[in-house]
Amino acid sequence: MPRWGKLCGKHHGVGRKKEIMPKMVCTTCQVELKVETTGTTVIEMANFGPYKVWQADTWKCPGCGIEIVAGFASIPLRQDHWSNDFPEWLEKTKQKARRVEFDYEYQQLDHEGDKR
Repeated sequence: MPRWGKLCGKHHGVGRKKEIMPKMVCTTCQVELKVETTGTTVIEMANFGPYKVWQADTWKCPGCGIEIVAGFASIPLRQDHWSNDFPEWLEKTKQKARRVEFDYEYQQLDHEGDKR
């Protein structure tokens, strides 16, 4: 067995590469996090706007409800933010997505200075 994670039986079979599913534990509740949403679209933001777009999974603690995004694809869906068609593609991708999350360089503040 690998030192990190566990093999996910439903994702490997004939002709498929074995995938390792991470094991994540909530440090508050001391229980294993569960996958809440597969195929979460993550928009990586830079100081000029959207930079890269990724697919990942959203995990949730069944105790306290804290959520994290992990299990990113090995390459982004798109990283050519300079392309003319990128803004239109991004809007369509957001509309079709099961769930959209943002990854900012710095923690964002709302209009009253509170953390989001």
